[in-house]
Amino acid sequence: MFLIQIVNIIFCITCGYSENHHHCVQTKSTDESCDALKTTEPSMALVPYNPNNDVLAVFNKPERVFRFVEKELKIPQDWNNLGVAAVVWDAAIVLCEYLETGNVVLEHKKVIELGAGSGLVGIVATLLGAQTIITDQEKALPYLTKAVRNNLPDNFKDKYKVQALDWRGDLETYTETFDVILGADIIYIEDTFPDLLRTIIHLNVGLRRLLCGSMKEN
Repeated sequence: MFLIQIVNIIFCITCGYSENHHHCVQTKSTDESCDALKTTEPSMALVPYNPNNDVLAVFNKPERVFRFVEKELKIPQDWNNLGVAAVVWDAAIVLCEYLETGNVVLEHKKVIELGAGSGLVGIVATLLGAQTIITDQEKALPYLTKAVRNNLPDNFKDKYKVQALDWRGDLETYTETFDVILGADIIYIEDTFPDLLRTIIHLNVGLRRLLCGSMKEN
């Protein structure tokens, strides 16, 4: 797994696929990225799902519980109906851990999460003080909206929105730029790379400098 920060774009991407690995989190603000995990297995973005597979069985749990920002978060999962869009990927957990370190100031910042899936990252960003828009494709919104609303207190209802965003579609409805763009395990299909880049440019122009990001090859 590795974490990329490009100025104010932060993506976390899974290189391995075991939930039992030790999450790497950068604990101080430097230009160095966290070390990628060493694994004896080839890196994979997509793994055929088998409910009897010990590694992937966690996706079949109806709910997973986490603790971030001193709050217990209960995230529902619905693999059978929504597949990869409705489970908590390890990259989301690692990214939440990274945000909690305070390396990225989120308070009073305009933040958008792309390909939010379970919404865990967007929820944590909101709890850390961001004004957050949490996005995914239209078909995933009922699940995503429920997950977000069930985990954010009523006094946060003006601090976030859950909205549809299709990278291949018309982006003109998003007329504002954002201070921070977040994404966790959202770029596993190569054909979507140009659409993602187009979306990033539209949401926040003028990005130039790569601050950190590296991956060790197996």
